[in-house]
Amino acid sequence: MTVQRRPTTVSRYLRLFCVLLLAASAAGCAKLMYNRLDTLAAWYIGDLVSLDDQQRSDLRAWLGQTLEWHRASELGRYATFLREFSTQIAQPSGRDTFQRAFDRVEGFFGDFTAQTAPQATRLLLELTPAQVEELLTNLEEKSNERSEDERDAIRDGKWQAKQIKSTQRQLKRWTGAISDEQKRLVDETMQHLQPTTLEWLESQQHWRAALRDAFSNRDTAEKRILALLRDPDSQWTEQYKTKEASNREQFLSLLAALDASLTTAQRERMQHELTNLAERLEALTEE
Repeated sequence: MTVQRRPTTVSRYLRLFCVLLLAASAAGCAKLMYNRLDTLAAWYIGDLVSLDDQQRSDLRAWLGQTLEWHRASELGRYATFLREFSTQIAQPSGRDTFQRAFDRVEGFFGDFTAQTAPQATRLLLELTPAQVEELLTNLEEKSNERSEDERDAIRDGKWQAKQIKSTQRQLKRWTGAISDEQKRLVDETMQHLQPTTLEWLESQQHWRAALRDAFSNRDTAEKRILALLRDPDSQWTEQYKTKEASNREQFLSLLAALDASLTTAQRERMQHELTNLAERLEALTEE
């Protein structure tokens, strides 16, 4: 299970490799998908902004180089982390173990951003004013599209029920069948979670406004854009940060309680799933 976080705007695309990697690893065709991530990412970005031939070539070259760096440098680290985590949860681990795990995952994302943000900034600086506006308009549309189901659920009073169903499904993915007590723990936690969709949309709006303003002065644009890519969280609203922090604490408490409730069979199933994922990541390091 993972704490649901919503990375802001272009940072989503810097993290696209990681997101697609996890999706591919969960499927049966991980290597096939991973080897095509640069092409998939190019298609996705091309859907956000119309690029000329040179810009498209520069983008594909950068994505290809990033994929090779990620294969050589990062996949092994992810696999090592998963194996270590599998060992740690052989016995009830407590809240601190999950906190450290979340911190390590955040560190992986931070390393990915540090590697990719400088060249991403240079590519963005190649955009014309018209392309910048096209990109920002499409980013807004994508944000609204992604949040539509969440907004509908909030409006209809079904948001908590949706979170319960999603969380139970994730738990079953890692542990197999779950007990009535574990369902109760999930249900109680979800009742205390706060929807963050509207605050997330507002934070994204702030980020896009900051990016538009950064482009307005070419003398300082590179420095400002780079800062926005490296630290998109700087544009989060205080309301969003407060709710995210509260939800994160609720999830950590839930994970600790669920960990204490696991049967031997559930714990062995979770260890098997983590080790299996590590093996898939290791297989992806091979050409």
